[in-house]
Amino acid sequence: MMTDVGLNLIRGFLNEDSPTPPSHMAVGTGTTGEQASDTAMESEVLRNAITKELSDTAGVIDYKMILASTDANGNAISELGLLNAASGGDLVIRITHLPYNKTSSFAVKYRIRQTLQSI
Repeated sequence: MMTDVGLNLIRGFLNEDSPTPPSHMAVGTGTTGEQASDTAMESEVLRNAITKELSDTAGVIDYKMILASTDANGNAISELGLLNAASGGDLVIRITHLPYNKTSSFAVKYRIRQTLQSI
């Protein structure tokens, strides 16, 4: 879910402000459903830098992060956040999902696709 803070970052850009764009994704063990008013992860475990790709489709950008086999092991991962800093920063998007137990036997590739469209 796009947070209110994320919407304000877009608004700031359109108003010719200089907001800091998303640069990191975080995973956590929080289970409370996401809300537009969220300003932080519920229970952050790990944060990594992302890669960004513009799509050939107008208004679409993909944010990607790999959770390596050595990352966040021993945690029941159940939330994902898109943020604009290596620590602290603004929570742009927060997503909760069914938990999975992270172990060293696998890596996880996360992708958040953000689509802006006219209405």
